Amino acid sequence: MQSWNWCLAIPEGALEIVERLLASTANLAQYGPQSVPRLSQLRGQALVTLGRIEEAVAEFQGAQTVAQKQRQRSMLWRLQADLGKAYRMRSRRLDAEREFSSARTIIQDLASSLPEGTLRNNFVKQALAAIPPPPAITPRQAARKEFSGLTEREREVAVLIAQGKSNREIAEMLVVTVRTVEAHITRILDKLGFKSRTEIATWAVAKGLAQMPDDSVS
Repeated sequence: MQSWNWCLAIPEGALEIVERLLASTANLAQYGPQSVPRLSQLRGQALVTLGRIEEAVAEFQGAQTVAQKQRQRSMLWRLQADLGKAYRMRSRRLDAEREFSSARTIIQDLASSLPEGTLRNNFVKQALAAIPPPPAITPRQAARKEFSGLTEREREVAVLIAQGKSNREIAEMLVVTVRTVEAHITRILDKLGFKSRTEIATWAVAKGLAQMPDDSVS
């Protein structure tokens, strides 16, 4: 973005100019120090360039609040993108991904209001270019997401439950203690929101992990 390059070139001067403009805005009393989200964005970018990341985070957050009140969605996603980048600099990866995800959602919503074709495609392409791509999901992470967060071992236990195995039999097959199996089952019940082994078995069959045996699960 052009504004970002300007701040990179002369961050001290940019910061001084932006702060003067912010101090003289007409709606300062109504919205506070971030009354003009666009100027606050520039201030935050200058602060990032100067290494004052925590101040930049506060600036972006305040500007987001104002942008939401003023319903400036086209400004909001840009602030979310900048805030996400600032979070990354502080190794706050989950916070960063949350902001990036929110920005992508707004971009897609704004794009849906544009006519299909070159205009919409160019907007989405240019907007998403300002946001780091989402992290690649490993096969293991994809499996956990598909199966309600269950780990590979928890899925194994669920399959054995669906096969009608007792806790002792499961422990012997997995070469663990009965107490460990009980702990796995407790976590499975919590993650799936179930209360019984039968529900676990039914879930495993519905997910294609196992086939229900002829005899019922106790």
